[in-house]
Amino acid sequence: MFASLNTVRTLAPARGWAEEPLDAYDAEGHAALAASLDTPVATGEMLTGAEEYARLIEAGAADFVQPDAPRVGGITPFLRVMALADHKGLSLAPHFAMEVHLRLAAAYRGTAWVEHFDWLEP
Repeated sequence: MFASLNTVRTLAPARGWAEEPLDAYDAEGHAALAASLDTPVATGEMLTGAEEYARLIEAGAADFVQPDAPRVGGITPFLRVMALADHKGLSLAPHFAMEVHLRLAAAYRGTAWVEHFDWLEP
């Protein structure tokens, strides 16, 4: 975690948040890192279900959750993740699949970001 802490402190001013600074399944490590930083932590893009997000969110491991609708099992599980994040007042920054996530993020009551990749445009 020490290396991640130093890396985040170095890169954070340019990025605005620390994205996936540790393995996505390391909820406790993310929570410890988040408690050590002023920089928001974004994580979760590799998680595959609402239950995994619940563990991450309950641990206080993220300021931004990054669900990926295709990876979590579709729209309904994604909406469950949104509800968990909303309950804790977290921000939402869905991972990839911007065509789907734009519409889902628009339905989120809190702060939402959507990735955009120029190289994916026709």
